[in-house]
Amino acid sequence: MIKTATKNRQNRLNKRLAFISTVSIITIFLILLFSNTNVYSKSIQLYDTVIVKEGDTLWSIASNYDSDKCISELIWEMNKYNDIDNSMIYPGDHIKIPVE
Repeated sequence: MIKTATKNRQNRLNKRLAFISTVSIITIFLILLFSNTNVYSKSIQLYDTVIVKEGDTLWSIASNYDSDKCISELIWEMNKYNDIDNSMIYPGDHIKIPVE
């Protein structure tokens, strides 16, 4: 009688462990599946980099850059992405120019 009770308890324990293992594996799989959905999102901003030369201005850089945006909009974005507060740039600066 004791052996039967011990076997029943062991069987219940094995079934619980199998259930917990299965649920854990499924949970981990779902987390991995849904956590990678935004890796290649279009919200990633791409940009080109230009090194400022003597006499360059944001306007001259933007006007020489082939973009569908108007020059003033491109300058605004250049200010934003480069943390430029007063539109002052200096030779040797690396300026990020956003691209679509």
